[in-house]
Amino acid sequence: MAGFASRFITALIIFAMGAAVIWLSLPRLFSSLYVSNFGDVLEELSYGRDISAPKLALAAKGHTLALGWMTDGGMWTRLGEIRLAQAKTAGFDTPEGKRFLELSIKAQKAGLAMRPLQPYAWNQLALASVIKQGVGPELEPLLRMSVESAPFEPKLVLSNVEMGLLAWPKLSEEGRELISKQIVRAALYYPDRLAKVTKRRYGLPVVRKALAGHPDLAKKFLGKYLRL
Repeated sequence: MAGFASRFITALIIFAMGAAVIWLSLPRLFSSLYVSNFGDVLEELSYGRDISAPKLALAAKGHTLALGWMTDGGMWTRLGEIRLAQAKTAGFDTPEGKRFLELSIKAQKAGLAMRPLQPYAWNQLALASVIKQGVGPELEPLLRMSVESAPFEPKLVLSNVEMGLLAWPKLSEEGRELISKQIVRAALYYPDRLAKVTKRRYGLPVVRKALAGHPDLAKKFLGKYLRL
């Protein structure tokens, strides 16, 4: 009888532990289910492609519901990325676009507060800041975080360079040095696209100075620029 009672108690403990594990995993499970169908949306956004407003709305709803089950820094910043795309689709100057922009900023800040080492999120927050209020004193710290958290990330250099050229007159010497290094990397990875960004932002003197110590890159860049 004592042996049966002991086995029964052991079985109850094992059952309770298993139930606890299942219970604790439920938030992550339900959270994953809400966003599992929207990986393609985030992939398309990463390539800068336009997505329909209804599809963006569904993705935003899924991520919002997922966050109701589990608060996660990465989930917040992905929601911020979707909200920024919604703002662009609605038009940044429209009431709806402005609302989505505010939601994007709020989501990005929430995500970065939980997981600061997210270079794409810093980049998106810097971009949202420029869209909302132009070049202000808050831009350089955001841009600095975007660069310093992933200085060698090819997918971010052009965005960092474009914002840097836009903000150049207001950047500190340290900020200018940081962007100059990004210009060198952009010339290495994407000389064609750097030429277009430079022309669009009237940044030729800045870019040529940044590339002065890299004659091969400077020659290749200038050739691309002059053909525009």
